[in-house]
Amino acid sequence: MADNDYAVVVGISRYLALPELSGPVNDALSFHRWLHKCGGVPKKNIKLIITAVASRKKMTRKNASPLRDQVISALDDIRTNRGPDGKVGRRLYLFLAGHGYSSKLDDVALLMANAGNPSYPAIPGADVAKWFRASAEFDEIVLVMDCCREECRTIPHQPVPWEDVLSPNAGSVRYFNAFAAQPFLWARERIISDGKVRGIFTHALLTAFELAPPDPVSGGITGSAVKNYVLNYMRTIIDTQYQEPEMPIDTARDIVLCRPARKPELTLELHFGPACRGNARIVDSNLDEIWSGSIPDDRILRRPLLPGKYRIDMADGSGGKRFDVMGAPGEVVHVQV
Repeated sequence: MADNDYAVVVGISRYLALPELSGPVNDALSFHRWLHKCGGVPKKNIKLIITAVASRKKMTRKNASPLRDQVISALDDIRTNRGPDGKVGRRLYLFLAGHGYSSKLDDVALLMANAGNPSYPAIPGADVAKWFRASAEFDEIVLVMDCCREECRTIPHQPVPWEDVLSPNAGSVRYFNAFAAQPFLWARERIISDGKVRGIFTHALLTAFELAPPDPVSGGITGSAVKNYVLNYMRTIIDTQYQEPEMPIDTARDIVLCRPARKPELTLELHFGPACRGNARIVDSNLDEIWSGSIPDDRILRRPLLPGKYRIDMADGSGGKRFDVMGAPGEVVHVQV
């Protein structure tokens, strides 16, 4: 457990004058759970700021919540832990989910619950993360924003509330930025396997934290590995237009996000077509044999496999195929040969 890791987790599902969402609170709670159980962040160091799920009162400007001031105050509270050297801790997590927008290519902001004519308060998540990188109050910054990046140039820029600062150690701060969508495009939510509505991106990201392959040198799951897993996995769980996240990786400042908690396996179902006959063989990306044998009577091979790239070949040359095993824990990966 990293006693000096901190997090601010925000999920906004209800708004004063914007359509209601179903996923952000579920996403925030899931991320909060991961932070404590898998990320090693002490509960006392996590600021959870979400829409009150039980309340269905009509939202007004007086009772709207969460608000911008709540998020800024949470960050200010964390900053009070600065030591004599100006350091606060090892890592800061910022998780922001709800309605969002961009006014320029590198700008992503989360709208607060009281957004609506005549004002649109927001947290400029990308700028907040940049500020903490410049201040070097933390060794590492992890920013996750599961929100749309709809183009909106009419909302005035909302700067961070702290004085500009540039620490001489800013260049050594490692970071991981993860945005649910490309600039000026939309994020989506849907019912996931547990029956709850989730942001597709948050679901894929937390899956990657668990199942992405660890780095062979450090043994940890890096930002690069998480990005690759998310991009590939999201292509398999979106039925219509592909939602492509933006996850820029600075390889010189990539970070180890977490350690694999267990040896993860998924269930593979290989469906053999009528042209396939005789024996078959599965190899992994290193060409090591994983399985060999005859086609089952029902022409479906069921087998647990680690996430990764594989190839199946028929012994008589009647068929062969490369395939990826990609998914979330408990899912079945179907492959037609």
